[in-house]
Amino acid sequence: MKKSISILIFLSLLLLASCDNTPTLTINGSLADNTDLNGKKLFLYTLNVDSMTTKGPVLTDSAEIKDGKFVFNTKLGNTPQLGVLGMKKEDKKAGEPAFQDMFIIIEPGTVNATVDKQLVTIGGTPKNDSLNNQMYVYANKIAALDEEIEEIDKKKDSMTKTELKEKSTDIASRMKSISRSSKKGIFSLLKDNMDNQAGEAMFFTFANYFGKEQIAELIAISDTSFQNREQVKNLKESIDLRIESDARYVGKPFEVLRLTNVKGSEELLSKHVGKGKYVYLYFWRQSQECFSILGALIPIYDAYKDKGFELVCISLDQDRKTWLEAVQYGLPGVQLFDAKFASPEVYDFGAIPYTLFIAPDGKVLSINIAPDELEDKLEDALK
Repeated sequence: MKKSISILIFLSLLLLASCDNTPTLTINGSLADNTDLNGKKLFLYTLNVDSMTTKGPVLTDSAEIKDGKFVFNTKLGNTPQLGVLGMKKEDKKAGEPAFQDMFIIIEPGTVNATVDKQLVTIGGTPKNDSLNNQMYVYANKIAALDEEIEEIDKKKDSMTKTELKEKSTDIASRMKSISRSSKKGIFSLLKDNMDNQAGEAMFFTFANYFGKEQIAELIAISDTSFQNREQVKNLKESIDLRIESDARYVGKPFEVLRLTNVKGSEELLSKHVGKGKYVYLYFWRQSQECFSILGALIPIYDAYKDKGFELVCISLDQDRKTWLEAVQYGLPGVQLFDAKFASPEVYDFGAIPYTLFIAPDGKVLSINIAPDELEDKLEDALK
């Protein structure tokens, strides 16, 4: 009788196990040339909107690194979600090897992850394939360029100034190209996931990469529960106000200003705008923020000035002498001075810096776009 009961219990447990349809994520990971991490523990954290804004990551699972490998078999709840693989802060000690934190999309299936120093390759499920192709591919290229920079730094004393300049220019050009492609890839990744918790969490990680129109587009395609969150509603309201304000000028002809050039003569803005070139009007004054933007505009101006682009910088400093001293440092583009401080009234702005991107026919295309957005637009317009 006891034997029959034991068999029944065994069969019942077997039946329960076979009926367990809980979705599982399996992560097979390998570390190249990082056996110093053997015996260390990795942790899988889940990130959601609350994690990104208030509560912090949720510890979901753990695995030990053995022989340079690790395996997770994690029972899942709602998916897909954004996850992070990493070590606990207290386990990362100065001077000791550490595992580089990495994103993963938590969804059912088997994911294969390879980590080689700073290089990450991940895939095996649809969303992790996309994560690899739209983010890690570019991150790996940037990491490879960082290694090139380190090698050049080691050899710089044996290189001529010309060689060093050529190498630096080449690397800077490739870095910009990769960064632009990376930005487009991440935006595409977000668009593909704004209907799920993974995309919502990524939104709060990467939203500051994008302009107001792109952020508005992402919010518009997200789930209504996400749109109804207080922080999202506040962000949307702020962006809508900016877009509404911009609409007063976008598509309309630029306003003529009477300005002063470096020689002290009056010069009309129309001398430079509406003459068949794309023009970036940069209203600025001497401040750390404005000088930082000017620095970012220099390589853009150098790259496109012979391809149909003009940069017009309009100073709103109170002292013309101080402005002229700054101009002597070789600021990029056309330098003009608004002695009457008329620009803020004509274009209705208060905060400085302020920018207008204008088409060859003199009509305003965009307002207050950052240098990286300007570069993207010039790349598309002046191919």
